[in-house]
This record gives sequence, structure tokens and C-alpha cells, in this order.
Amino acid sequence: GGATSGIDLGRWWLKRDTPIPAHPPQSTRPHPLWLLTLKELRLQRLTMVVALLFAVGWAAAAALWRNETNDREVLGAIALIYYGALAVVIGSLASAEERQLGTHEWQTLLPIAGWQQWMVKLGTTLGLALLVSVVMPTLMADISWGNPAHAGVVLLLTIGSLYVSSLCRSGLQAL
Repeated sequence: GGATSGIDLGRWWLKRDTPIPAHPPQSTRPHPLWLLTLKELRLQRLTMVVALLFAVGWAAAAALWRNETNDREVLGAIALIYYGALAVVIGSLASAEERQLGTHEWQTLLPIAGWQQWMVKLGTTLGLALLVSVVMPTLMADISWGNPAHAGVVLLLTIGSLYVSSLCRSGLQAL
């Protein structure tokens, strides 16, 4: 401290025969917003399990009931319930799980603005909700893009449950 600010401890830790680079190597860390997106996806493990179970169940049911029209209507009703239920699960896990895991407090210390963090959370949550609640069942059912109102309902349910999730302390409470 004081007037002697020219002390470089980096050279002291290196071996004597190791050359000191003129410029330190550039860090290859991923972008912080990408890391936040990955964190948001890690919070959604339950969502991934439910989507996988739905995909396996749908494939088994479609193989068993290939030609029967009534069974196709039952599968359509199950898919409709799946749309809404999974959208609510996705939104309710997004913010409340952070509080339950204790990551909400340290996230306020990140060098990223709060509005950017919320935009990453919102974008990841809505994108995941559309992907697993609308796109995946539509592709599995091998039909053309259905009613756009389904996507609107999924988005509204996800946004509503995300808001409730921001007020709760656990995902189960938000659900």
C-alpha cells in the first residue's frame, strides 16, 4: 500500500525459468446472458421430465390406437390438458424455485441489469412453454399448425403463473 504501488506479485508465483507473457491470455468465458439462460433451463428439470413422459405416453397410445377415431379424440383431450398444465408448471417454477434454492439473493449481485435478467427469464420461460406445450405435441400428432388460440392460451397461462411465482417462496406454493 501507500506510495509503492509497483509491486507485481504475479512474477513471484511463477517459476524463475517461465517466461512472462506480454499480454495475458483472453478469457473464453461464455456470455453472462447465455449462462443465465442455462440457469433458467436447469430450473425447469420437472418440465423436461413431464414433457418426456408425455412424449413416451403419446407414442405408445398412438401406436395402440392407430385407426380408432374416438381414441384420437381422447388423445386430443389429453393433449389439451397437457398444454395448460405444463404451461402453468413452467411459469410456476421459473421464479419461485430460485427463492427455494437460495439463488435469488445472489442473483441481485450479478453485473447484469435487473431488467435484462427478467427479459432472459421471460424469454426462456415463454420459449420453453411454446416449445414443449405447443410445438412438440403438434409435431408428434403429425398435424399442421393448429389453432393459434392454443399458443395464446399457453402464453397467458405461463405469464400468469410466472407472476404468481414471483410472489411465492416455492414452486409448489406457486403451482
